[in-house]
Amino acid sequence: VTSLVASGNAARLNPALLTALSRVFSLPVTLPAHTEEAACGAALSAWRTCAGEALRRGASVTISKEDTSV
Repeated sequence: VTSLVASGNAARLNPALLTALSRVFSLPVTLPAHTEEAACGAALSAWRTCAGEALRRGASVTISKEDTSV
């Protein structure tokens, strides 16, 4: 592990929390570029489920970098 990624408003709105996390774990802490982490994760999970079902039915599924940049 080379860094931590913090998410949510507690981390986003509280720089002291980010500093404390960095000190406790002796690692740099970053925030994701997007602000709706839970919604983004739910969308990726739904996409993965749909892609999995398509593959089970014999369809071809292609994933590009643009599809996964969130």
